[in-house]
Amino acid sequence: MDGGRERGTDTRREPPCSTGQSHGTRCSLPQDGSILFKVKARHAPGSSSFLLSHVLHPPPLPSCLSRGLQAAASDMKTTAYRGCVSSPDSGVKSESHKKSLDVPCGPAIPSRGIHPEEMRPPMERIPRHKTFSFYFRNLPKTNIRNCNYLCFEVRGKGRPSDAYVHRGVFQNQVYPHAPRHAELCFLSWFQDEMLSPHEQQRVTWFVSWSPCSSCAKRVAQFLQQHRNVTLSIFAARLSYFWDPATRQGLRRLCGEGARVDIMSLQDFEYCWDHFVNKKNKSFKPWWNLDRNYNFLVTELEEIRHSLDEDTFLENFNNDLWPGKTCLCYEVTAPVSDTRVPLGQERGFLHSKHGTPEPCCHAEFLLLERILSWKLNPKLRYMVNCFISWSPCAACAQYIANFLRENLHVHLYIFASRIYRRNDYKEGLRTVWEAGAQMAIMNYKDFQYCWQTFVDHQGRPFPAWQGLTRRSSRQSVELWEILQNQEN
Repeated sequence: MDGGRERGTDTRREPPCSTGQSHGTRCSLPQDGSILFKVKARHAPGSSSFLLSHVLHPPPLPSCLSRGLQAAASDMKTTAYRGCVSSPDSGVKSESHKKSLDVPCGPAIPSRGIHPEEMRPPMERIPRHKTFSFYFRNLPKTNIRNCNYLCFEVRGKGRPSDAYVHRGVFQNQVYPHAPRHAELCFLSWFQDEMLSPHEQQRVTWFVSWSPCSSCAKRVAQFLQQHRNVTLSIFAARLSYFWDPATRQGLRRLCGEGARVDIMSLQDFEYCWDHFVNKKNKSFKPWWNLDRNYNFLVTELEEIRHSLDEDTFLENFNNDLWPGKTCLCYEVTAPVSDTRVPLGQERGFLHSKHGTPEPCCHAEFLLLERILSWKLNPKLRYMVNCFISWSPCAACAQYIANFLRENLHVHLYIFASRIYRRNDYKEGLRTVWEAGAQMAIMNYKDFQYCWQTFVDHQGRPFPAWQGLTRRSSRQSVELWEILQNQEN
């Protein structure tokens, strides 16, 4: 199959005579070399079953072969093999598929069975430089690179020195360990060994394949539950980027604050220096590296910048009351400026549900992302935010402090509805006083968001009943709140 991760199964099994049972038929190997067949015949429901047995004696063998056969039979051990998915596929494995991988065998030997609780520790480096060049080659479509490698870095916030960086490499886990994708191997190891509930931690991944839909969902849930962890993902290739479930998984990652990008030449060189046993060899870019990079960036931009229709309507419909905030943004930078990373000039973010702290709100996540770009203070940058709820009092204070410290950033906030809790009026005035422009979204704003941020498949914006009336009423309310500050 072109373009993505393929499924691979471990189909190794013992010879039929030594494996044990299959569909009611049992086969054993006596010490004398004869073969005993036992067939259990089944009748109609309610009737008894009976057992037929028959012994097949082989022709006489030379004494040396006979002794060898007896020794082999006495030493023979039956082992149960379980097929496992070893390729970085879409990650969605149905129960029927899992059952089809189970090979009916005899009793398993404990020392060779699969132990779900066991997990391989991370490698320090990829052992061979040719392995890196093969599996990280950024081909837009390939059907022979079944394995996924994940090179990671874990840093504590405020600790830029390499002395505080923990590096390692995970690979898809297969037999004899429990089958597991590299992303889930990292999460399991990280939670057991490195996760700190009281420290801000920055995690960076360099992966040969972008996460499948199942792994993306698990990683997004992890980020939602651990607000002190920020994640950046740099992928050499996109896995099944045409599949709707995979696209939605990457969008959810972006919505939870993860940075998802395509590996550039500089990223490949960095991985070569820090994660590969290169043996004093320098990294040699392959043919079409830059061309493939541009193609993959274009595909990722289309995925990353597009909301699902239902997600947009559920969050921005000003007649509904969603439980979390959705924020769509676009950054306009001077033509000569290259500080804004390619593909991040437009996107969307979600607040982390169930976490009242402002550091988990969409506004905070956006401003932290802008700070990470280290914009040129001598240039002017314009940021447009289309947000489902106006900022709360805590976020409003953070936005005001950000604008006072970054005078080169000009912020325009367009809110679908007003958030009316705690000291929201004072918060809105604080943002207004700090220099941000604020307004309530009208029909044209909703339509613009639909056309710019939604994967609408050519469908027009479905305006809901009462849109203009509610927008006008809240616009008057916002103006009265802001006017009170001037008086």
